[in-house]
Amino acid sequence: KSRDLPISIIVADMDGLKIINDNYGHKKGDKYLKIVAKIIEKSVREDDIVARIGGDEFAVLLPKADKQVALEIEDRILNKSKEKSKKLKETISISTGSATKNKNVESLEKIFKIADKRMYKDKESKKDWI
Repeated sequence: KSRDLPISIIVADMDGLKIINDNYGHKKGDKYLKIVAKIIEKSVREDDIVARIGGDEFAVLLPKADKQVALEIEDRILNKSKEKSKKLKETISISTGSATKNKNVESLEKIFKIADKRMYKDKESKKDWI
């Protein structure tokens, strides 16, 4: 019930972790997870909160961030993952989705579910090349 509206959530998921783990082992998969975590951390603002919420999934809480700010941060995550891929000469792909709470009557849980659904839509659009 924050008064610091708007508040946005980004859900981010590393693409292809199962393939990496199955083909190269969990040690390499863990290395990639750390790379993805750093990419996300370097893409957000100082007061934003980044948390790993499971396996290869992360949530970012963006206080006082409207839809446009969330989309800009999603773009930064995408661009930094492309830069890192070029540097490593290996693909680092991250699917993202975001949603924004503008009114106190909106549930943060519902906003999270919308962001999560959008992330899965992004992931689905990449299915042919992941």
